[in-house]
Amino acid sequence: MSQKIKLQIYLILFSSMLILLSIYFKELSLGKIWFFINGNSLVGFQSIINNFSNLSPLGNYFEIIIITILNLNIFLLLGAISILFSYLIFHYYF
Repeated sequence: MSQKIKLQIYLILFSSMLILLSIYFKELSLGKIWFFINGNSLVGFQSIINNFSNLSPLGNYFEIIIITILNLNIFLLLGAISILFSYLIFHYYF
């Protein structure tokens, strides 16, 4: 078997495991992990987002997108990224 196929199988199995973990750990979001690591930087990031939303006419939409990303489950996000990485390897690897 080629290295490309092995890597894709491992990535798909890894992403499936991560997505199953996201079902089990429903309350583990990206924002919550960021808060546990360093809550002060999250507060600083909030002030940057608020300043940007006040200056830009599309700032409210940007703020909604950032809040949605911070509310995503970390395992679901990592699973989706690994599936995307597997697709990119399949499509662009020689």
